Amino acid sequence: MIGIQGKITGNLVPHALSGHWHMILPSTDAVQARKAAMANRRNTHTFHSAKCNRAVMVNTLLERDRAFMLEADPDVILYEEAPFLLQCDVQNGTESIIPSFIVLRIGGRLVVEDVVTRAIAEHPRQSKRIVMEKMVLERYGYEFLLVTEVDISPRQ
Repeated sequence: MIGIQGKITGNLVPHALSGHWHMILPSTDAVQARKAAMANRRNTHTFHSAKCNRAVMVNTLLERDRAFMLEADPDVILYEEAPFLLQCDVQNGTESIIPSFIVLRIGGRLVVEDVVTRAIAEHPRQSKRIVMEKMVLERYGYEFLLVTEVDISPRQ
């Protein structure tokens, strides 16, 4: 909930339009640290991307499958995993969101994608976070796409 002066009150999750959000780009230590931590995790999946011309690291099999789809999509020019960090200070610390991918499509469209399971997307706290993520990214001028296993493998 937003207070009269625009301060965040009574919520662990800040309101997307509160103006307290910061986008931290990949060259900063915070995002690089996450990628380094990903490299040390056992469940990290790495593969060589022809479109990115480098090794791509993702956290989940679902993100890996989505990356394979992006590789095969003729409308995708380039993509990057964990492209930036959205961060906002809240009462009990910091709320952070790291999208799964940013995708450059033919025609110059930039689409930020978050890849999660449908169960996670439907969880009340996560669904609020996803709505907030969409609002913040649209405020920055990006399109947002939520991708679940249903989008990746419609038989599931």
